[in-house]
Amino acid sequence: MEPEVIAALVGTPAILVTAAAAFAAGRAQARSAVDAVRRKDQRDTYARLPHHVRKFLLAMPPVVGTPSSRQAEVVLQRLNEAIIELEDGALQVELEGPHDVADAAYVVVDQATDLFDVTIRFLHAITGVGGMADREALEDTIDARVLRLVTATNQFAKEASRILNGDLRSRSGDDARRFPRYVRYELAWPGDSDEDTRQGL
Repeated sequence: MEPEVIAALVGTPAILVTAAAAFAAGRAQARSAVDAVRRKDQRDTYARLPHHVRKFLLAMPPVVGTPSSRQAEVVLQRLNEAIIELEDGALQVELEGPHDVADAAYVVVDQATDLFDVTIRFLHAITGVGGMADREALEDTIDARVLRLVTATNQFAKEASRILNGDLRSRSGDDARRFPRYVRYELAWPGDSDEDTRQGL
């Protein structure tokens, strides 16, 4: 056998090994890029849920004053839109996974739904719809439900951080102060004019 043929036959396995190694490296690099994109999508999806909670809390009615039926209607509309966005946000978290984070997101939705229900009763009480009710008791219930929602949101953030950063312990624990404080005196009843109606409020 000619020396050139022998050399070609001997060299073939090395070429195949090199090609296989290059192929594997290329796949690993592509997979790493896909993982990086997926991780960013997860982080963005997780970050939107507390934003939806904040929007929901800012749509809450103030405790001072008695609104007109129009003002109460606007507040209910805003709350309804905010809780729908929150539910959609939890669904997006579920699609991104994993289950632990999705479960924590749905706890947030459950707490927001409870708060929404008692807020409807509060609005009915102060506008005279559906009979009289203990306004102060409802206010206390709302405050308690807000705290539960904040705590659930913090727990969600803790679980999301654990998934994104590995199984690390939270340095802040479940302190409700980690979430932007819900300050009732910053809230105001919406306007009650024809201009607001024309703007679709």
